[in-house]
This record gives sequence, C-alpha cells and structure tokens, in this order.
Amino acid sequence: ARTEGVTTITASMDGVSASIIVTVTAGDIASLEIEPSAVTMARRDTVQLSVRAFDSEGNETDVPRGVLWSSADQQIVRVNSLGQVVAFASGSARIVARFGEAMAEALVTVDGPVPTSISISPERPSVGQGETRPLTATTFDELGLPIEQGAPAVTWSSEDESIATVNANGRVTGVELGETRIIATSADPAVGADTVTLVVGNGRIAGFQFTQVPERYAPG
Repeated sequence: ARTEGVTTITASMDGVSASIIVTVTAGDIASLEIEPSAVTMARRDTVQLSVRAFDSEGNETDVPRGVLWSSADQQIVRVNSLGQVVAFASGSARIVARFGEAMAEALVTVDGPVPTSISISPERPSVGQGETRPLTATTFDELGLPIEQGAPAVTWSSEDESIATVNANGRVTGVELGETRIIATSADPAVGADTVTLVVGNGRIAGFQFTQVPERYAPG
C-alpha cells in the first residue's frame, strides 16, 4: 500500500479474472518523520516543514492525505495545515504531525530580538517649573518592533541639571526656566542613545501654558 484510499486489484488467467477491493487505512502508516526535525527561526520568519511516512516494516510510503499539524505553543509559533510555520515570539515550541496513531515532532526555536535603536517619547516634552513628568525610552529590534521584555538597561541624564533633572526611571523635574537636553543611553553600545530637548516653562505642564486670571475675572 502506498497511500490511504480504496483500489481494486484484478487477477486474470486463461480468460478467467477475479477482483478484490482493497482499502488502505490509517493503520497502514506505522510512523512519521518531520523534516527538518529541528529548526531555528527569527521572529516573523516562515519555514516550510515536510513529513515522511513509513509502514510497519520501515518502508517509506506515500504521505497520506489528512496529516494533522499542530503547535504546542501558538504564542511562539503557529503552523498551518500544509506544515508552514510562522514565528511570533522568542522561545521554543514543538510542532506535531499526526496521522492516526502515527506521530512525529520537530523542535522550533525562535531567536530573541536583536536591539538596534532607542527612542524617547514624547519627542517634544515640556514641564512646569517645580513640576515633574515621566519620559519613556523604548528599545526597538532589527524589525523595528518594540522590545517589551529583555531590553538592555537604560541610563538617563540631563545635560543641564540647573534647568531640569531626571531620575533613573526617566522622570524629569523642572528646576529653572529654560531648555536642556535629556539623554537616554542604552547599556548596549550597538543601540546607542536618544536625545530630546526639554522645555521648562512657568506653569507649562505637558505642553500647555497656563496664564494668570485677571483680578477682575477672579471669583469672589
């Protein structure tokens, strides 16, 4: 038997013939193998896996229709009905091919993101004198995607602390009226640093300027 299905076998001799119907079922497939059995991918990559089928005597046979593919962890990789694998997150997961009682596995490893750049937001921050506000530094990978976990540490600094200071978490405090550069530097030299200009204003908070209400309009 080469593949699952139904066929007719006919034998003839001296003008006499006889036929039998043979049904090949899942039980005729004793084992499966996935190729490659181990693969390493990057996020967003796609890899095609294939499957081989063997009978109970170890002879390779045609791959039957209806092989079921599945992923043990769909948050890391997903596989479609044709064995095509797509990587979503770093980590490792098993890909399983199953037909009847026969089953095979392949190990897929997705490499972690490679940090390549850093960016501070907002791009044009402002803060009131004596006020504080947070800034955020985001590290991006080679695909331009933000790295949510495992990003290199970031060091914050102010070019002129007489104008504004910044703590280790990126929270700035306005000291005197004026402007200064705020710098976020990655611990990974390949990532580098990003800089924004912070404006410290009189009552300027998050980009809004508050002015004193004229006395004649004041309540009371």
